[in-house]
Amino acid sequence: MFAGLPLAVWNAGIVGALIVCCSAVALYRYGAWTEWSNLTLGCWAVVAPFLLGFGSAQGPMWTHVMIGLCVATIAAMQLIASRKSAGALKH
Repeated sequence: MFAGLPLAVWNAGIVGALIVCCSAVALYRYGAWTEWSNLTLGCWAVVAPFLLGFGSAQGPMWTHVMIGLCVATIAAMQLIASRKSAGALKH
């Protein structure tokens, strides 16, 4: 493990920090890339426990899955909403 911390902790910290950064940038100046980044990070959070080998640890696994699903869902909804509003402006 890295410096005594479990892989689940490192993954949660890094992915969480990236989600926060992308979300902060989106609040400051919206760009579809921030939502695509959060969608990707959310999907990674869902599959990470199984790919990184901590899927049997129920607490970290469910935390990753639920947070990942929430982040990915919100990012997808934002992308759909921005696509609809861009389409409405063309008409």
